[in-house]
Amino acid sequence: MLIYIVALLLIIIMYCKINKRWALFFSFFIFTLIAALRSFKVGVDTEQFYNTYQYIGNLSWNFEGIRYELLYCVFVKILYNFSKNPQLLLIVSSIFINFSFYLFIKKNSKYYFLSTLLYVFMNIFFTNMNALREALAISITLLSFEFLKKKKIFSYLLFSIIAFLFHKTGVLSLLILIIFYLSKFKKTSLVLIASGFICFIMYSSLFSVLSKVIYSDYLGYLNSDFSRGGNVGAILEFILYLLVFFVSSYYVNGTITKNIPYSHTDNNQLNMFYFNISLTIIIFLGLTIRMNIFNRISMYVLPFFLIVLPNTFVLIFKKNQINTNHVSLIKMNTSFSKAFVINSVNIQNYILLVFIFYWLIVSIFRSDWSGCSNYSFFWNAI
Repeated sequence: MLIYIVALLLIIIMYCKINKRWALFFSFFIFTLIAALRSFKVGVDTEQFYNTYQYIGNLSWNFEGIRYELLYCVFVKILYNFSKNPQLLLIVSSIFINFSFYLFIKKNSKYYFLSTLLYVFMNIFFTNMNALREALAISITLLSFEFLKKKKIFSYLLFSIIAFLFHKTGVLSLLILIIFYLSKFKKTSLVLIASGFICFIMYSSLFSVLSKVIYSDYLGYLNSDFSRGGNVGAILEFILYLLVFFVSSYYVNGTITKNIPYSHTDNNQLNMFYFNISLTIIIFLGLTIRMNIFNRISMYVLPFFLIVLPNTFVLIFKKNQINTNHVSLIKMNTSFSKAFVINSVNIQNYILLVFIFYWLIVSIFRSDWSGCSNYSFFWNAI
């Protein structure tokens, strides 16, 4: 835990002292170093990838019968030809994953500081260190979002295929494509809400259908711990994101049904996409209450909250004529009476504090979720 706290302090200091673009770059440079230099003990699934690195590397180029996807096997095989040390897998994948998230935030967020902190406090950084293959597929999907915004569908679909060949859940990138194009229609949000209620009731059938579409072996999760639901952590996470969604939406427009201009442009379809993808995040987190495995599925849409929430606050600050360059976590109202005044800066601070407490609770009491709380460098691993 200490290394993460030190890293966060350095990041906050950088955002206060240097240009925000450079602060974003160096923040993700720090994230990359932490992820690349971790041992196989950091991340629940990391040791598995560490061990199979040698196995895949010693195979011929015929990967038939291996449970891992084709491009992931090719990726490992290429790395193995450079070095037999599996640490190379963690180094290269960490660079690619964090660089992809860096570009995603740089190109879409209007408020780098908040996006950077949420990358940690929403546990996305830690999930990326655990679910390596899925993180690679998600990173490819995020890179392809630029093609989707420009409506270059062929390029987006090509990246979706590449993501799928790294991890079969990459097919969920098509869900992002569908939501983007359905966002042309005003009633898409209502359809999503209705679909969410139906899926909440018929969650088992939904997962069965998804498993048959993606990978039939995933049906085995129905009889595993991943099929369980109702844990307190999932409920608290759902309530947290739901409250943040309603508060930010209400504060900007007065109602969640209005068009919310989250994007850099005046493109209404893109604006509504951000709104609808936020609803999709809430739906998936609601489904996690019924079945834990939906938490993994939600990882494809959850990164968009790194854009939606910060861009919402930019609009709030503009309404109050506040420059985001002068807003940070450490510049809170020091007066006890002012700390409880409902204003834009305090709302940001309250939300950040809730996310910080959530992150600390998960890290301390549910460290088994990602297995990243007890950090160690690879040269210290026994």
